[in-house]
Amino acid sequence: MPSGRPVADSGGGGDGPPDPPPHPPKTKTPTGGSPGLLTSTGGLYGFNYVLVLPILNTKHNIGQFFTLDIEDFNCEEDVEYIFKQEEMQHLRQISVHRILVTYRDLGKVKVIFSVTTYSTESDKYTTKESKIVTLGSAKADKKLHGKKIDIAITGERPQLRLFRKAKDGPLAITKISMVGTAPEEQQL
Repeated sequence: MPSGRPVADSGGGGDGPPDPPPHPPKTKTPTGGSPGLLTSTGGLYGFNYVLVLPILNTKHNIGQFFTLDIEDFNCEEDVEYIFKQEEMQHLRQISVHRILVTYRDLGKVKVIFSVTTYSTESDKYTTKESKIVTLGSAKADKKLHGKKIDIAITGERPQLRLFRKAKDGPLAITKISMVGTAPEEQQL
């Protein structure tokens, strides 16, 4: 007979509840933030495992498993993300002069940032300026860093767009915002 806990004849239960989980070691060093919350890496061991996803291939009616390497943010395809149009004030000319980016340093990556605006007079979208920016460093410390990108465009409903070429470096942006001004005149 195998060793271990006996299993009840009804298929469950055993000899009682499972043992409680082990307690974390007690240290005298202060812990920043809230130690009871999971970190932003997807859990306490977020950078140490591979994510496995069950997939049903409906064309061939077979089940498959795919793995995602959570450390490889340098994908084989071009990456483009177009954010929603920001309508801060209806029919107002808004000037965007800076983009603030918070990113995780996973290595060097070249990213093209651009802002598109709309004009009601010409009924056209215009992208006046694009910036090629290098984010990250060779040491890839996996910490969050910030970058200010100076850009100048004026128009209605500014829309931010970023683009990275295939295999051009790992990209992990956690927060991004546009900074600008809008006129304070009364709206009719």
